[in-house]
Amino acid sequence: MEDPRERGHRLEEEAIQRFAKETSSIIETGLTCVSDFNPNIMVSPDGLIKKDGIYQEAVEIKCLGDARHIEAVLSKEYPNDYHFQVLQYFIVIETLQKLNLVFYTDRIPAADYKVFEVTREELLPLIETYKEMEEKYLREIDEIVTKLAF
Repeated sequence: MEDPRERGHRLEEEAIQRFAKETSSIIETGLTCVSDFNPNIMVSPDGLIKKDGIYQEAVEIKCLGDARHIEAVLSKEYPNDYHFQVLQYFIVIETLQKLNLVFYTDRIPAADYKVFEVTREELLPLIETYKEMEEKYLREIDEIVTKLAF
């Protein structure tokens, strides 16, 4: 039986190519994005898409187990446990307008591909709140590390 993480890594490129073909997008991969306001806040997108020379869209691939994949497809909602990861994209990449959360599997041919589009506009009230919380927690961690180091 294949390890779920290995399966996810194996299918990621296939899923990116499928998304690129379906949307006629040029997707840049292998990038890490660091926040302009705090170098300790970052995100590693599976893919980024430039529009007018600016990264305005991102792609995040999810290759879940069969039951979770089917649940997402049938409910037409991505699982709540990805909510913070989705927010992190918009916190770090301030030019980002849309995240394409792509669910992909090679084991369910009738429902192998589903894209959830999440926009900055729909998350706007939460982005600043979570950004402030993240900065607060990082300051607290820095204080603890400073106390322990000296």
